Order: sequence, then C-alpha cells, then structure tokens
Amino acid sequence: MSMSQALAPFAYTDRRVIVTGCSSGIGRATAELVNGLGAEVIGLDVKPLPGAEYTIIEADLSEPESIDAAVEKVGGPLDGLFNCAGLSGRLPALDVVKVNFLGLRQLTEALVPRMGAGAAIVNVASLGGLGWEADAEILAGPTGLLSTPDFAAGVAWWADHSDHFRHPVFGHGGYQASKKAVILYTIKRAYALAGLGIRINSTGPTRTITPMLDDTRAAHGDGFIDSLPRPFGRDSEAIDQARVLAFLNCAAASFVNGQHLWVDAGEVAGMLAGDIPNPRTAARR
Repeated sequence: MSMSQALAPFAYTDRRVIVTGCSSGIGRATAELVNGLGAEVIGLDVKPLPGAEYTIIEADLSEPESIDAAVEKVGGPLDGLFNCAGLSGRLPALDVVKVNFLGLRQLTEALVPRMGAGAAIVNVASLGGLGWEADAEILAGPTGLLSTPDFAAGVAWWADHSDHFRHPVFGHGGYQASKKAVILYTIKRAYALAGLGIRINSTGPTRTITPMLDDTRAAHGDGFIDSLPRPFGRDSEAIDQARVLAFLNCAAASFVNGQHLWVDAGEVAGMLAGDIPNPRTAARR
C-alpha cells in the first residue's frame, strides 16, 4: 500500500463541511485544518474573519431566524458538520444555553436532510459537561430539555428549570447544563442517524488557550484556573482539539458513532481514579 493510499481515509478531498465558530479558537483551528486537508469549508460565525481562505456566512446561533437564513445560504449537499461555536459561562445563562445547545440543535437538525450516507457530525462539549449522567433525567427525560420541540420551547424550559443548575463554583450553571445537553443529544441521536448512514460524536475539551479561557479567568480568577490539574503540564492549544475533531469526522473513524471523547490529557481519568480532586462535585446551593 502506498503512502497516499494509507492516508486517504484521513483526507477531506471532495468533502463539503460546515464549521461553526470559525472566527476564533477551536473553530478557527478546525476550519483551517480541514481546509488544508482538502475540504470545501463553509464557516458560520457571528463575527467576520477578514482574509479567510474559505467561505464565511454570518450567523447568530442565539437567533432562530438567523440560523434558518444561514441554512438557506449553505445549500447542499454536505459531508460534515463541526459544531464548535459556544459561549463561556461568564455570559448570561439564557444566552449561553441558546448558543451552546438550542442553536446547535436547530442548526444540526436543519442540516441533516442535506447529508447523505458517509456524512459525520461532531459536537464540541466541554469538561464542564462532566457529570452529565447525574442530570440525564432532567435534561433528557420525557419532560427534559432535549424533549422540547423547538427553540422557543427550549427557552421556556430553561426559565422553569434554571434553578436546578445553580452551583457554588460555576454560578448560574447555564454553561454546564448546555454542555451536558450537548453530550446527551449526541448519544440520543446516534442510533437514528446511523440508519441514514450519518455518524455523530462529541468531544469534551479541557481548558484550551482561546479567548474563552480569558473569559473563564475573568469569571473565576487566576487562582482557581491555575490551581486546576494539568496532566501534561500545560493547557491544551486549539490545534490539539481540532485534530481530534478532524479525525472523528473523517473516513478513518467510519465505525465510531455515538461516542463522547474527553480530550483532556487524562484529567477525567485522574478524577475517576481518585488521583485528582473534582471541583464540579461541590454541593449545589
């Protein structure tokens, strides 16, 4: 087998993909990476990115009408979707839930009909989604957030349930709830999408050197952030996360579906083994 044959499943040649949050952080690193691997990239972001080597459509994931307009501009068909856009927990809870989960869900469901067999979706959650199992019933049960039929119903659901997610360390809990919802959404959609030949997975990045990390420092202070464990002795860089996303949506991962992958240098493993304390287990208010 030649080198080009061996590497073919990792390539993006002739694949048309969308990357949300393409103007900064993990989204930008992902868009640049898969563009370099041969993909036709369409970036979605609320902010412009002058000089980008790929098409950018302005879209605000907190506004259903903006999402619908972007979908019409995208057209089809599509081979991949990288849901990288997100807001930090420093911002108002409802705004965070809208962008991180409700907007992600509406965009994904609107694009699924434009995908065929072999297409793949990857959703960027967060280490903030750790402990999603404990909230599975309230988020994904019969009356949970995932059961709401549309964006507006999701907004109403959050108004009725937001107090459940308040946390002594992480404040209003909108970020944690939204990222847990992303993980659960990925798991619950996997089997049905498999019937269409479409894969869906999610990742849970640890602290990554992006503008969002600056927001986290501003919200919780340098002392809190600097005290957190770093198994490799450093924080993740955006490209560390982008490479994993590119793998999950390429043909080399053709039998990987419905999985959530912590991309954290072993931080979660350390917590599960009892070697690292878990600040997320602090008692709720």
